[in-house]
Amino acid sequence: MPDEDSRDDALSLAMELRAHGVSTETYVGTGGLKSQLRYAGRRDIRACVIAGPDERERGEVTVRDLVTGDQTTGPRRDVVALVRR
Repeated sequence: MPDEDSRDDALSLAMELRAHGVSTETYVGTGGLKSQLRYAGRRDIRACVIAGPDERERGEVTVRDLVTGDQTTGPRRDVVALVRR
C-alpha cells in the first residue's frame, strides 16, 4: 500500500467484509499490485479486492477471481456482493 489513504481504505474494506462473514486478509507489504497478487496466489486466496487511487476516485472496487482470472468492477458500496459472486 503506497500511502496512508490506501491503507485506511484497505482496512475499512477488510472490516466491512469481515462484518459480513467474508474471510479477509490485508496485504501489509510495500510491493505494488503485481506483488500483492502473487502473494495472494501463494496463499491460495480465491479473490482480491483492488481499490487503488483510480478506483477510489470513481467510488468503485474491482474484484479479481484468482482462479479464473475474471474481474468485475462495481460500486464500492457493493463490495460484499461483488466478492461473493
